[in-house]
Amino acid sequence: MLRYRWIVLATGLLVLGLMVQTAMAQRFPGAGPGTAVGVTTRAFSTQARQLLRPELVIRSGRPPAIVGLAGVTGQDRFAILTGDGGIRLWDMRIGAQIQFLRPPPGIDRVALGDGGLWMVLRDDAGTALFWRQTAPADFIPLSLKGVTALTGQPDGPVLVATAQDGLFLLDADGIPQPVSGAPQGVTHLAAAGSGAVLAGAANGAVWHLRVGEGTVQLIDQWRLSGPVAALTADGTGVMLAAAQNGVLTRLSPGGAVAWTLETGQSITSLALAPGGLGFGRAGDATVSFQVDDGRSGPAPTLAGATTGDLLATVRGTILAAGNDGRVTLVDGRTAEGMADIHITATNWAVIDRAGRFDGTAEIARDFAWRLGQRDIDLVAFSEKWFEPGLAARYLSAGIAPLATTPPATPEQGFELPPEVRLSLSDRPASDSDRVMLKVEAIFAQPPANAAVPRLRLRRGERLLDMGALPAPDVSDGGKVFTWQIPAPLAVGENRFAALVAGWGEVEVASPSLTLNREGETAPGRLLFAAMGIDAYGTPALSRLLYSGSDAAHLRDIFAGNGSPMPVYSHPDMVLRDTRTRMVDIHTLFNGMEQARPQDVAIIALVGHGAFYQGQWFFPSSEVRRDDLSDLPTYGLSATQLAEKLSRIQAGRIVLIIDACYSGAVLDVLNAFSQRRLLNRVSQDTGVVILASASSAEQSHQYEGLKMGIFSYILLSGVKADMTGFYPADVSPRDGKVMLRELSDYTRQWVPALAALAMDKTRMMGAGTGTNTMQTPVLAAAGADFQVR
Repeated sequence: MLRYRWIVLATGLLVLGLMVQTAMAQRFPGAGPGTAVGVTTRAFSTQARQLLRPELVIRSGRPPAIVGLAGVTGQDRFAILTGDGGIRLWDMRIGAQIQFLRPPPGIDRVALGDGGLWMVLRDDAGTALFWRQTAPADFIPLSLKGVTALTGQPDGPVLVATAQDGLFLLDADGIPQPVSGAPQGVTHLAAAGSGAVLAGAANGAVWHLRVGEGTVQLIDQWRLSGPVAALTADGTGVMLAAAQNGVLTRLSPGGAVAWTLETGQSITSLALAPGGLGFGRAGDATVSFQVDDGRSGPAPTLAGATTGDLLATVRGTILAAGNDGRVTLVDGRTAEGMADIHITATNWAVIDRAGRFDGTAEIARDFAWRLGQRDIDLVAFSEKWFEPGLAARYLSAGIAPLATTPPATPEQGFELPPEVRLSLSDRPASDSDRVMLKVEAIFAQPPANAAVPRLRLRRGERLLDMGALPAPDVSDGGKVFTWQIPAPLAVGENRFAALVAGWGEVEVASPSLTLNREGETAPGRLLFAAMGIDAYGTPALSRLLYSGSDAAHLRDIFAGNGSPMPVYSHPDMVLRDTRTRMVDIHTLFNGMEQARPQDVAIIALVGHGAFYQGQWFFPSSEVRRDDLSDLPTYGLSATQLAEKLSRIQAGRIVLIIDACYSGAVLDVLNAFSQRRLLNRVSQDTGVVILASASSAEQSHQYEGLKMGIFSYILLSGVKADMTGFYPADVSPRDGKVMLRELSDYTRQWVPALAALAMDKTRMMGAGTGTNTMQTPVLAAAGADFQVR
C-alpha cells in the first residue's frame, strides 16, 4: 500500500454525482445453472475409450461482432470495440476485462491515451469525443469535426487527423492542440515510436513525422502507387504501408523503398511482430509475410474469419479481431493461434488450444463443449484446467508459466464424463442423525485399469468429511458403480450432491437431492473480523498511517449501527495493534470458525501486500528482512488464506483485502472458490471476495482523506446524505444497500478517484510520480445480502 502527502478532497462530486453502471468483469469463474450433466447418450457405450472432438458452442449471450481494437505496443491496456456499441477495456497484466463502457451510438474508432486512463473516440459522423477514467459516465464531444484518423502513442498523447483542419494533439486535459505545419488530407495514422507517427493520404502520400508541442518535423516521405489503405510501424524503424490496389511496401529511410509485394487483395489493416513477421488482413483472410524481403510467411491458424484491426502487442503477440465475437492471440514468430478471447453480450472467456480457460462468473451459462449429442458446461467439464490470467500469460512478459496440463487438447478429443445419480437408499441408517444415500456412477466405458472412481459428497456448499467410504458394487461390465453411504442430517433443509471423478480426474456432480429434518434453527448472525497493520520491521515495507483506522471504518460499515443482522463480535475481532504478530492473525481467523451455516462471516485485511518467490503474502509486523525472505514465516500466504476460509462454516463469506497487489489472491482462491461454486446446488449460500487493486497495481492511502482510497469509497457508499439517500443504493434505488451494489460502487469510483489523485499530484508537482492506477477486483457468487 502506498501513502502520498497530497490532499485529495474533490470527491464529493465523484461519490454523489453522476451514477452510471460501469460493468467490470467479475473475474471469478464458477458454474451457473445446469452444471450437473444429464443422461449419458447410450450410443457412445460401444466406443472403446474413443475421445470425442468437442465443439465450443455459445448457448446464450449472442456474441457481438468485433469491429476494432485499440492500444499501443508496450502499454498495459487495450480496448475492444464491438458491434453492439460497447467498449471493453482489458488489462494485459492480469489478462482480464476490467471495464465495460457504453458510449453514445455510432462509435467506429478508439485511441487510448496514457495506457487507457483516457481515450479519444470517433463516431460515424466524424465527430471526436473524449473520455477519462476520472469521469467514467461522461463522453464529452470535442470541437473536432470531420475526423479521418486517430492513434495513441507510447508516451501517452493521442494524435487526431481531420479532413479540413489538419492534425491535433490531445493529452489528459482533453483540449485539442493544433499541430502547425502538418500535412493536409491525412486519412491514416500509425504510431511509430515515442513522438513519431506515420501519416498517409488518399493521393498515396506517406509521411514520417515527429510531433512535438504544437509543431511537426518531417523526417521522410514516400509516394505509394495508390491511395493509402493501411499503415503500421514498430518504433524501431520498421515501417509498412499498403495501398488500396493491393501493393504492400516496406518503407526505408530517406524516402527509399526496401521492397514491394503485389498481394492482389486489398489489405485494410497491418501489424508487426518482433521476430521478422508482418501480418495483414485482406477480406476475410489474415496473411503473414517476411518483413525482411516480403516473402510469404506461414499461414496464421485462426479460429474464424477476422475483421477489424490487427494489433501487435508485447512478446510478439498479435491480436486478430473476429466477426464472431472472438479475438485470437497469434504468436508473432510462428503465426500460430495460441488462445481465443470469446465475448458475449455480458461475459467473456479465454480458451487456449489445449483446453485451459479463464472467464467471468457466468461463463458456464454462455459457453459449453458439445460432445456428440450432449452439451457439457465448460467449467463443469474443465475445472482442473482453469488458469487464472490465461490471456496475460500469452500477452505479457514475466508471467508465471502455465500451471495445468489437460490430458488431451480439444483437437485430440475429450472422453464423455459419467452420469451421476443420487437418491434415497431403501436401506435404513444406523441412527436418527443420519440418512442412507445411494450414489450411482454410470460410465460409457469402464474406467481405465478398472480403477474405482473417486466419490465425494456435498451438503449445501460444504464437502462432508465421510472418512473411509464403503466399496461400491460394480455391474454392467465395470461401467456402473453403486455406493450406499450414511450421511449426516442437519436440522432444516439438507441439499446433497454427489461428485464423481471421471476422465482426466474431472469431477461431475449429480442433480441435488433435498431432504428436510424438523427442529429449531437459531437465527443467523453477522460475524465480523478485521485487521489493520501500519508498522513493520523492515524499511522494505514502509510505515502506513491509516490501516488500523481503515479496519475500524470497515467495522462501522458492516457491523456498526444500522447493520440489518444481529452482530456477534468481541474486542479481539478488530486488531489495530501495529505490533500484530502471526499468532494474532491466526487467533482472528480461529474466532471465525464458530460461524454456523445460517451466519454471515466478513473478514477484512488492511495493510501491505507483497510478493515473495511468486506468491502473494499479507505480512505481519514481525517481518524483519529487507529481502522479505522471512515472509513465509511471518506472513499469511494466499494459500493459507484459502485454507482458513475453507474451515469457516458460515453460509456466506465476505473477504475484503485492502493491500497492494491483492487481486493476486484471487488466482489462488479460485481453486477454493470453484469447490464452492462448481455445480453448486444452492443459491442460498455464496462467497464474495473484494480486493482493492489488481495483481499488478498498488493500493493507495492519502493524508488528505486520512484513510485509504478503497476504504473511503466503501464508507462513502453507505453514508447517507441529508435526504437519507445512500450513494451506492442505485440498482434498484430502494433505500437498501446490497453488497453487490456496494461492490459495483467501489469498482466504478476507486479507479476514478485514483486517476484524479494522480492528475492533481502531477499538476502540483507532489508525490513520486508513480502511476496510481487502482482497479478493485471482485469475485462473487451466490445470494446477495443487505449491508445497509
